[in-house]
Amino acid sequence: MKTGNKKMPSCGLMFWPGWLLLLGLAGCYSFHSGRLPFKTMGVPVAANATGDYRLPDLVTKSVLAAITRDGSVTQAEPENSEGVMAIVIKSYSRDPLKYSAQEVVSEYKITITAAVTVKNDQGKVLWENLALSAWSTYLPGQEEESVGIGKASDKLAEEIIRQAFENW
Repeated sequence: MKTGNKKMPSCGLMFWPGWLLLLGLAGCYSFHSGRLPFKTMGVPVAANATGDYRLPDLVTKSVLAAITRDGSVTQAEPENSEGVMAIVIKSYSRDPLKYSAQEVVSEYKITITAAVTVKNDQGKVLWENLALSAWSTYLPGQEEESVGIGKASDKLAEEIIRQAFENW
């Protein structure tokens, strides 16, 4: 039996349509995170509508640390930045959460609420949330109230950055 001069197609040519299909589908299912409309962010010291003098510095430092951890933008002085995050601390509360058998407070809950606005360098509001809250607890006798405030401030900062930066 004679086979003739027929050539078998090379393996590369047989798989060519499959590769094209795969590349086409890969484009349909690619994911990428958005980019913020600015590269630098300024955060002035938070305004304080509460009676607690400790809050503005703590909240501002927590937000700056959260921005650094996030890495999406670089910090800059507000007057030299492309974006500015203004924070107003609206309320602070320290409420008993648990009591001992002797009816002594054994755990407090600290809540901090803030209004946050992000604007571009032309003053256009890009994002705002007027009632962002975070809370934490501390154990009196084992921890100072400032520890609870610091934990609540850090949680508030993480939530601010998550919400402000997530939709870009």
